[in-house]
Amino acid sequence: MSLLNIPTFAGLTVNGVYKGTRVQQGKPNQQGQAMQTLFAGIAVKAVDAYGAQTEETFEVVISQNLITQGIPAKLHQLEGTEVSLPVWGRVWVGAKSSGVTYYLANTVTEIFK
Repeated sequence: MSLLNIPTFAGLTVNGVYKGTRVQQGKPNQQGQAMQTLFAGIAVKAVDAYGAQTEETFEVVISQNLITQGIPAKLHQLEGTEVSLPVWGRVWVGAKSSGVTYYLANTVTEIFK
């Protein structure tokens, strides 16, 4: 699939080479069940402080809803190709740190129509 066939999304997108998915095990809750989070990785080119080009992996969470719709299997077909994926961010604040977690937007389904 080439970039020309990918729909244009409003809002935030991540552009780069799709690397695949990985599962991260969470800490067990009070009932002893550990949550699993599925991440999609996109290789993004960047320039470091010295002007050298580098590659970083930008990870986005794939929601349970998108997993149920079979999006990880569909994304697997795009491994190694240039993609533009819609994302949205959720800001979080903890006791010792803060940050933004990015999620794959539901509009990603537009790619596979």
